[in-house]
Amino acid sequence: MLITYSVSVSSQATVSLKATDSLSGDAVLDYEVFDIIAGRSYRPSDEKGVLINSPTGQTLRLVVFSFQYKTLNLNLSIEKDTSIYITLEPLSETINEVLISAKRKEFFALRNLDEVEGTAIYSAKKTERVFVDDMLANKATNNPRQLYARVAGLNIFDASEGGLQLNIAARGLDPNRSANFNTRQNGYDISADILGYPESYYTPPAEAIQEIQLVRGAASLQYGTQFGGLVNFKLKEAPRYDGFDIESRQSTGSYGLFNSYNSYGLKNGGWSVFGYFNHRQGDGFRSNSGFESNNLFASIGYDFSDNTSLRLEHSYFHYLAQQAGGLTDEQFYANPQQSIRERNWFMVNWQLSALKFKHQFTESLNFSIDASALHASRKAVGFRGDPGQLNVNPVTQLDEQNDRGEYINPRDLIVGSFENISVEARLLKQFGLPFIKADASSHILAGVKYYNAKN
Repeated sequence: MLITYSVSVSSQATVSLKATDSLSGDAVLDYEVFDIIAGRSYRPSDEKGVLINSPTGQTLRLVVFSFQYKTLNLNLSIEKDTSIYITLEPLSETINEVLISAKRKEFFALRNLDEVEGTAIYSAKKTERVFVDDMLANKATNNPRQLYARVAGLNIFDASEGGLQLNIAARGLDPNRSANFNTRQNGYDISADILGYPESYYTPPAEAIQEIQLVRGAASLQYGTQFGGLVNFKLKEAPRYDGFDIESRQSTGSYGLFNSYNSYGLKNGGWSVFGYFNHRQGDGFRSNSGFESNNLFASIGYDFSDNTSLRLEHSYFHYLAQQAGGLTDEQFYANPQQSIRERNWFMVNWQLSALKFKHQFTESLNFSIDASALHASRKAVGFRGDPGQLNVNPVTQLDEQNDRGEYINPRDLIVGSFENISVEARLLKQFGLPFIKADASSHILAGVKYYNAKN
C-alpha cells in the first residue's frame, strides 16, 4: 500500500502579444508563437492575441511563424505583465509548400509540457511532449529510435520484435522494459507493479498515440519514486465536434511483417466514443523469432457540462513471441541471423480498466480523480542452460531425445501474475501572492494516491 502527498508552488507574469499586417494594418490571427527555451507553442484565440505565462525575470526567445508571413524572432526580458505589438511582413516570394511544412515541423514536433496542465504542475526544465503525428517514424513497428530521436538523454534497447515492448531509460539507467520510468496511459499506471515489479510489458501502438509525455527532474516527483521519471502515452480521442471519423492503416514489410490498425471515433452532444484494434505479426529477422499480437482499446465518456466529465476506458493486449536466444561472439560473426533455441516462448496478457472523473469548481480550482485496475500475466518457457553458467549454450541440444522420446534438456516455465488497483486524486488551486505581486498567477497542487498490488 502506498500513500503520497505533494505540494508545489510557482509564480508567473503574463505577456500579451498581438500581431498586425505591415501593409494593411489589420490584425493577424493565423500564426503560431513558439517559445524556444520552454519548447511550448501558442495560438491566438481572438484579436486579443497570444497570452504567455512566464516566470518573472526570465528571458523569452520567441519565434513567430505563419504560412503567409515572414518568420520573426523575438528576445524579451520579462519583469512584469507586458503587452507586445508586432508587425508581420507578407512573403514577397513563392516558397515551396513542402519546405514551409517541414520548417513548421522542425519547430513543433517536439515541445515541452505547459507549466500547468489540468491538475498537474510541470514548472521544470526536464519535460517533453512528442507529437507522434508530426514525427517521421515507422509507426507500424513502434520504432523507438525514431519516435524518441529528438528527446535528449534517453537510452534505448531495440530488444523486441515488432516494437511489442518499449525499452527506454534516462540518466544512464537500465532501459530493460522501461522499469526505471513510471509508465502511464492517459494518466494512469500500466506497468506490472509500480513499486515491487515496475516492468512495462504493455506498449500502445504508435498509430493510436496522440502524444508521448516525458517528465524528468523535480516535476516527476509527483508521480512516485522511479529514478527515471514519468512516461505517459496520451491516446487519440473522439472528434472535438459532433460527428465521427474512421481510420484504417494496413502495413506490410520484410520478414513477413503485417500490421493492421483500425480506429473509430464518435461525438454526439455530451457523449464521446473512441476505440481501436491493432493486429501485428511477423517472422522476425532471425530464425525462431516470429510474433503475433492483438491490442484492443475502448473508451466512452460523457460531459455533464463544460466543467464536469466522466470517462470509462478498457485496454486489452496479448502477444505470443518466439525467442531466438542469445549468441556467442563467434556465433554472431558466423551468422547473426541464426538461432540455437527452438522452444523458447514468451507470452503477455494485459487487461487494464480505468475510470476518470474531472471537475472544475471555479476558474481557479480544478479537481480530478482516476481509478484503475490491472489484471495481467507474463509467461516464459524455454531452456536457459545449467544454473550458475552462462545462458548461452554453444551446442544446440533442444531437440535431442532419448529412447523414450523425452527431451534431454527440459524447459523452464516462469509465470508471473499481477493484480493491482489504484486511486489517485488531485486538487489544483490558482491564487495570488500579495507579498510578491497583487495579481501574480501562482498555483498549489495537492494529491493523494492509494495503491494495492498482489503479485
